[in-house]
Amino acid sequence: MAQSEEFIATGRRKTSVARIRMTAGTGKIEINGRSFEDYFPTTPLQNTLLQPLQAAKAVNAYDMSINTTGGGMAGQAGAARLAI
Repeated sequence: MAQSEEFIATGRRKTSVARIRMTAGTGKIEINGRSFEDYFPTTPLQNTLLQPLQAAKAVNAYDMSINTTGGGMAGQAGAARLAI
């Protein structure tokens, strides 16, 4: 069985920190144990997180597990964007 490649990164924005694990998959995003749409309910926050994936045309190419701490929602979305 071939092992899938896993990427681990950390992003920081002001007082927010995001740690991310990316693996090849179907585009499932989980943030602090919750679904992507549940954790970031507004479209601007969702677009902030998806911006690097949209630029690389890889929106549904990776499954991500993200842990965020500190700051507010916008800071956490920005930190996750920097981690990606």
